[in-house]
Amino acid sequence: MALLSFEISEDVSQHESELLEMQKNQGTFYHMWWSYKEAQRYWRRIKKWLEEITAEQIEMKPEFFLLGISYRQFPKKIKYINLHILTAARLSYAQCWKQPDIPTEEMTIQKIANCEEMDKLTLA
Repeated sequence: MALLSFEISEDVSQHESELLEMQKNQGTFYHMWWSYKEAQRYWRRIKKWLEEITAEQIEMKPEFFLLGISYRQFPKKIKYINLHILTAARLSYAQCWKQPDIPTEEMTIQKIANCEEMDKLTLA
């Protein structure tokens, strides 16, 4: 009987630790904005756009997509394209992050156009 209760408590504590580990990650900024499967799908789309527009290979790194930190030197024109697209992508994602679906392409494209327009107004 003692052996059986030990086995049960071992299984329960292992299960509890797995649940605790899941809860620790789930709901965090990193999970919701990067490691969540829908978030990954969204950032892969943005990566594809950036690569098509700039003809540059972009690494799939959270520091680049979420914070705009790049360890690579881009030409000034490409740097600003990246800045506008990533800013718009983050704004779109921020507006939809509690919804079950990721932002639509149309919404993100509209945000990119808005960011570009704001940039023109501030530089004029």
